[in-house]
Amino acid sequence: MFLMEPWLKKVAVMVKKSVFLVLTMAMGRLCCVDHTQEYINNLRLVAAYCDNPQQEFYVQQRNKLACSIEQAIPQIARVKALKLLCASLKLTGTDGCPVISFVIPVYNRADTVMDSIRSIYDQNLNIPFEVIAVDDASTDASWEILTQCQQKYPHFFCYRNPKNMRAPATRNRAISYARGNYIFNVDSDDILSPGCVKLMLDGMQENGCDIAYFDELRFFYDKNTSDLAYISKTRPTTTIVDIDNILKDLIPGIGAGNRLFTKASWLNVGGYLEERGHDSWSFSVLQAANGYKAYVCPGSWYWHRLWRNRTNMYNADVKDKVNDVSPKTVLLEHAFLFDDASREILKNCKAPDGRMIKYLRGLLKINDRNALDALFMAYRCDDNEDYSGAYKHYTDATMLGLSDWRISLKKARAAFACQNFLVAKKTIQEILSFLAVDG
Repeated sequence: MFLMEPWLKKVAVMVKKSVFLVLTMAMGRLCCVDHTQEYINNLRLVAAYCDNPQQEFYVQQRNKLACSIEQAIPQIARVKALKLLCASLKLTGTDGCPVISFVIPVYNRADTVMDSIRSIYDQNLNIPFEVIAVDDASTDASWEILTQCQQKYPHFFCYRNPKNMRAPATRNRAISYARGNYIFNVDSDDILSPGCVKLMLDGMQENGCDIAYFDELRFFYDKNTSDLAYISKTRPTTTIVDIDNILKDLIPGIGAGNRLFTKASWLNVGGYLEERGHDSWSFSVLQAANGYKAYVCPGSWYWHRLWRNRTNMYNADVKDKVNDVSPKTVLLEHAFLFDDASREILKNCKAPDGRMIKYLRGLLKINDRNALDALFMAYRCDDNEDYSGAYKHYTDATMLGLSDWRISLKKARAAFACQNFLVAKKTIQEILSFLAVDG
């Protein structure tokens, strides 16, 4: 059974009255979503089916359960949307199979994007790679420069958004075009240091990680790299990073757009959140909250450009006081990873606008490590459609004290896929009871 906080009791009453709500927290409030009654009814139908399972209706009921999960858990819906996007796009590249796909989101960076592109080709990599640049409906000469690069550089492909979609959505779109198993995001006003890509890829593979962060960021002003503002370096020295490190250590790479990661980890977490706010930090936490570990590569660095006129998305979000939106969404969607005191801190966070990340550093404590390890193993089994393994590890996680209705939904799906209908029905009934619905 679940502990029901006071604010959830109010929600339970609203659901019982068939108000169209989904119990997913975002921006510190509940999100209104259509079809919630359908979600509840689907759970009831699946539970009823478990009493008298008939093979000819199995797929239909499995789809109902999948639909319920998509409606209740935003990340699952985002994963589905990304898969549809990847399947719908027509790829330009057909030559060979790249190991790494460099992706460059571009918006009004005609003065700097060539610096970023040259720094990729100056890596002199001896492995197959491609470069994918997506112009986000720029109003300057960025698109013309990219089309020229497509003629000049090998394995360079450019695409253009029909309208401005902002950086997170453009990153997702660029990665959807990618054919490599590894993705290297390069922001269109930054410059990679020579040899950093191979260093990061080797270290990431040797340490069995899905992400590699830069150890050091060298900030400079405008167009002159000799105009050094300051250097930001990981403190304390950290090599392998998980959800615990990310929330307490100073790791500049987690908030930087430039990083290396597996395409699988991007897809399995539902990509970059496309809400306003600090999308790079949110993506780092989202990957860690799904059990992906990162390698902070010693000796790696890049030039990070600062604009004195503050013409970038980060400063625009600061000005509009929305820089905390996507970080809040990620932390609240995964609040069950933290202990009771930390969840209270999250719920009552009073950080000044745009300062939530700094405010929370070191304050959040994760739940039992063994329980989280079991949960993350369940996630990996789910990713590979190993539902027998997923059911085992979800069960282990709950037995170790990790209790949340979203975890139970995934456990029910795994049990149903294994045709363990008794457990599936019991778990669904617990969820319906938690929602104060007579199931």
